[in-house]
Amino acid sequence: PRPLLAEGKAIAPIATAMMDVSDGLLIDAARLAKASGVVAAIDASAVPLSCAARAILQGREGEMMRWGDDYALLFTAPRDCEPPVPAVRIGTMLAGEAGTVKLDGIVLDPAAIGGYQH
Repeated sequence: PRPLLAEGKAIAPIATAMMDVSDGLLIDAARLAKASGVVAAIDASAVPLSCAARAILQGREGEMMRWGDDYALLFTAPRDCEPPVPAVRIGTMLAGEAGTVKLDGIVLDPAAIGGYQH
């Protein structure tokens, strides 16, 4: 894996929070939301997955979001900001119980989020 250092430096001026996703998207989104005091609301259909992965998972894309070793950047920025590097909006941060993750509007059980626990 290649750390996205240049991309992180480019995003930093507009980001209100940022971290790498290496332990699994859902657990890292929960960590970012907890540190920021918000709820992470993720749209599963917006998360970039290969066509092959979608075909294999057939509607269970949430499973892949529990795995690790993604080596992508997860960041928040004001809605009207245009990222200086290619990026995909996968959700929104909302007011609510800090660290909560909603996937397609459903609140996830923290014990079922998966991912790597240090």
